[in-house]
Amino acid sequence: MSLLKTFSPDGKDFFVNVNAIMSVQPTGPSSAWHGHRSTLKTITGDRYECGENAASVMEKIARIQASQTGGEQS
Repeated sequence: MSLLKTFSPDGKDFFVNVNAIMSVQPTGPSSAWHGHRSTLKTITGDRYECGENAASVMEKIARIQASQTGGEQS
């Protein structure tokens, strides 16, 4: 199991199983004003508000998946 380390809008670190993440969506302007930059949705339907932007989260996921398969991330 590979874990993605990210942080909540209040700055606390949390971990999510990369294989359980179904989608990463950017938040709207209202949520962003409160520090929510993206929302992670898991295969079980759980949603996690994230203080990191969606592009950054997707890059981390790609690096983790590349390391799982032995591939290189450019």
